[in-house]
Amino acid sequence: MLIDTEATSRPGRALDVSRGGLSIQSELELAPGETVQVYFELPIGVAIEARAVVTRCEKNGIALRFVELDHEAEIALRSFCRISGLHRMKPA
Repeated sequence: MLIDTEATSRPGRALDVSRGGLSIQSELELAPGETVQVYFELPIGVAIEARAVVTRCEKNGIALRFVELDHEAEIALRSFCRISGLHRMKPA
């Protein structure tokens, strides 16, 4: 994956992804509230490009919340979460 800030671009590693955001590891020094652009590919072969805001920075990862996601990316993330078991159906 690639993370772009206003100042630089660096590779990163996605740890977890959901419809609302993702958790990453990166050498970038990011701060909560900072906006970044992320580029990554889902295991189902769909490339995602999105704007995200940093919500948490911890020693084991950085949490990002998507703030701008195109319709195709949103559908791909929803599909990926559903097939990977991240989206739980409520019992009827």
